Amino acid sequence: YLIDAQSLEVAAGLGFVHRDTVDRLGLPVDVAYGVTEVFELALGCGLIYRDREVKDGNDQDAGLGDLTISGKFRLTTLDGARPAQSLTPSIKVPTAEADRGLGTGETDYDLTWRASWEIGDVIGIHANLGFTLVGTEDDFSDKLHYGVAADIEVVEGVKAVGELFAYDTFGDDVGEIWQYKVGANWKMAPGLTMDAAAGSKVSEGGPDFTATIGLTWKIPPK
Repeated sequence: YLIDAQSLEVAAGLGFVHRDTVDRLGLPVDVAYGVTEVFELALGCGLIYRDREVKDGNDQDAGLGDLTISGKFRLTTLDGARPAQSLTPSIKVPTAEADRGLGTGETDYDLTWRASWEIGDVIGIHANLGFTLVGTEDDFSDKLHYGVAADIEVVEGVKAVGELFAYDTFGDDVGEIWQYKVGANWKMAPGLTMDAAAGSKVSEGGPDFTATIGLTWKIPPK
């Protein structure tokens, strides 16, 4: 779904990832603006804290994360069995310091298709498929990513959410890396939503544990 034209959406949160001997804590902030009824523009960045176990103790660092610039184009609206569809191109600009382990130091390009269906007034089904061109001279590090998700309204204003998603890196022998997340979405007030989720890996190669919590504020046009 796209935000309304001339509307502003601000999202901020906290994300935690534990993988092997590395913990990462992120404080992302995303701002999206509805340019027209069929196009929105978004910017995303944040702060990152990294804690890695090393032989002599812990190696810790913190700083600015990478900047993401994206646009979302509406392809179709929800109409009976026809899903609401959108296409999102994005660019990840390496504003994080790669030599400190806060980013890759590369410019990445991504294109993602999304579709959403509704079953009655309480169930939502969502799917996505995308390709990431990783900004490196090694062509074998590009990724295909995809996933499905569902939400169901358990009480008025509160939805239970589940997601299963994966990515496959071209040229490696690892294969698909599957992960899952489960959580909840709570409409706290008109235009204000809180969401929280936790997850882990289904197959080897993914993070051992992830957790997110965030707030989204939709500001209508004046």
